Amino acid sequence: LARPGGEVDTPVLSADLTPTLLDLAGLEPGDDVDGISLLPILASADPVDRIVGGEYGPTDNCTLFATDGKLRYVYYSKGGVEQLFDLDADPDTLHNVIEEDAYAGQADRLRAWLIAHLQRYDRPVVQDGRFVATDPEFDETELRTRNPFAWRGPMRYGQGYGGGW
Repeated sequence: LARPGGEVDTPVLSADLTPTLLDLAGLEPGDDVDGISLLPILASADPVDRIVGGEYGPTDNCTLFATDGKLRYVYYSKGGVEQLFDLDADPDTLHNVIEEDAYAGQADRLRAWLIAHLQRYDRPVVQDGRFVATDPEFDETELRTRNPFAWRGPMRYGQGYGGGW
């Protein structure tokens, strides 16, 4: 790690820092430590196949995501809206490709990984092997009160930021 900084194409998480530091110290992370050591990734010139994901917000209005670095799958529990973005062709995530034939099966792959990942932690947003979906009704006055700019983008148009208006 004494060399100049660089980039890797493998998706990483901040949760990878603890296992990496433990690896540097010659220690094993416990079973309850999330993430992986980044040392093997940093030592290799080749990207490692890896999916990472996460969740944000309360169960009835959360956003879930999974990415392999090339595609990003997003699920909004409010309304059960799904999106898939090709990060190479559309790095700004403006065009939802989930319905396009060229991407058939890709959302299924990332969704299955995300469901399994969330079930591992007993997250309430997954029930009976499926994501929970809630009523998609929006109160525009409440949204504008919380955040005057929040009524654009995926909540209203379901096509990612920048699409549809």
